[in-house]
Amino acid sequence: IYTISMIAGFIAMGFAGSLGERKNLSKQILLIGVFFFILSYLCFTFSYSLNFFIFSVIIFFIGFNLHEPIMQSCASKFCKVHEKGVALGIFNSFGYGGSFIGGILGGLFLHFEKLELLTIILVVLSVFWFILLLFLKNPAEFKNIYLNLNTPLNWEKLLNTKGVIDIYKNSKNLVIKFDNKLTSKEELEAKI
Repeated sequence: IYTISMIAGFIAMGFAGSLGERKNLSKQILLIGVFFFILSYLCFTFSYSLNFFIFSVIIFFIGFNLHEPIMQSCASKFCKVHEKGVALGIFNSFGYGGSFIGGILGGLFLHFEKLELLTIILVVLSVFWFILLLFLKNPAEFKNIYLNLNTPLNWEKLLNTKGVIDIYKNSKNLVIKFDNKLTSKEELEAKI
């Protein structure tokens, strides 16, 4: 079971990482991953044979590995550059805290022989998560303009421009991060 689910998971992870970042399909892949969670929890609820249980585990790991490479990337895209460390720290703390609490609660449900109730709760939570993701702004809408470090800018004017999310310097470039649904590269370049 472990080997099959890991192989399926690694294939899903490569697929998700490739399509999510290169083809700007991060939001869609997150939705597919959560859908696989919902499907796997439903399968766990009604798995009365070993083969069906194995199928459920494989579906779960495909869902997990679809969204795993995308989640941190999305979390970092929604914040300003000076907030990334804090955002990723909070994100990872909640992830590990959830694993800890989930293990305890899962053990309690197992102890009291209420695994079907647990899977139903997980389906409801996953459906709620899926609905929330439908309203998430697509990270593919965030674009960057890279300029020479010595480019003179009116930072205040640009930061007050609708659609500009952040302006920062990295080691090689001056970067303007913007929402391409609210402004365009051409509009911003005209203001530089």
